[in-house]
Amino acid sequence: MIWKDIAEKLQNGEALYLLLVIESKGSSPGRHGFKMLVTAEGTPVGSIGGGLMELNLSNEAKALLQQKNLKAFAKRQTHRKDAPHSSGMICSGEQTVAFIPLTPEKDLQLFEQISRACEEERPWKIRITPKGPELLSQSGPRQLENYCYSETDWQYEESLSAAREVYIVGAGHVGQATARLFDFLQCRVHLLDNR
Repeated sequence: MIWKDIAEKLQNGEALYLLLVIESKGSSPGRHGFKMLVTAEGTPVGSIGGGLMELNLSNEAKALLQQKNLKAFAKRQTHRKDAPHSSGMICSGEQTVAFIPLTPEKDLQLFEQISRACEEERPWKIRITPKGPELLSQSGPRQLENYCYSETDWQYEESLSAAREVYIVGAGHVGQATARLFDFLQCRVHLLDNR
């Protein structure tokens, strides 16, 4: 889960950018909620849609980290060759990607809380705005407020909950392989067999 990856990077003393797709339209390869972490030195984790656009945006984030120029902002990417601000892709869609800077000094404690919240049964949600991320208790129905009015006025919310539970009936070779797959996907696996 990317929230735990962020906590790990921050615990290791690394500053990073979280690249987050906050809006997508048309045939955009990056859909709302796609995420990618970028550190100054490491390989990016996750994806915001791939291709030349992802490479360019991750390189931009790396350059900002190396310059220690950490600021939150959003960029609209237009996936048409003839667009004034073309992303270099030709999918005919658009997406807006938020760059959220995270540092150990400012964000470690919050992301340790978020990492723990992902394991709890109680419903939590994360809210990210241009001011940064926050963890909120989620009461009532899971109503999430997501909007992108402009590159400076947007909000992203995502429910955090304990790992999804998967019940697999049959513990033969297929059931065991399936259990390993869901374990890799960070699901809580229950393997049932009467043998």
